[in-house]
Amino acid sequence: MSRIITAAIACLGAAFAASAAHAEGRQDVRHVTVPYADLDLSRDQGVETMLRRIDVAARRACDAPQGRVTLQERQAFRACVDAATDNAVVALSAPLVTERYAQRRNGDARVAVAALNAPN
Repeated sequence: MSRIITAAIACLGAAFAASAAHAEGRQDVRHVTVPYADLDLSRDQGVETMLRRIDVAARRACDAPQGRVTLQERQAFRACVDAATDNAVVALSAPLVTERYAQRRNGDARVAVAALNAPN
């Protein structure tokens, strides 16, 4: 069985204020597939690789602003990447990945709590 996680990323914020979707009150949602069948998520190397893949996918889906950007645009991009990564880690539901990610978020327990409460 192939193991794949799809991160649905809702990109909101000032970076998208000019877009028609934002003007109409819609969310710009992008899906990025992150394969991990080749990883052993019970080992440090697999956990680290998975977190890197999730980060790359989140950044790709959130569409980094190019050229000169305002502080507001930079903050919107960072918020999008954080939300996308949170969602992907919770959807993955891999205890060691969740633990390592929560540690990186300065012990932010939201991800760990959400993972524990997610339906199996």
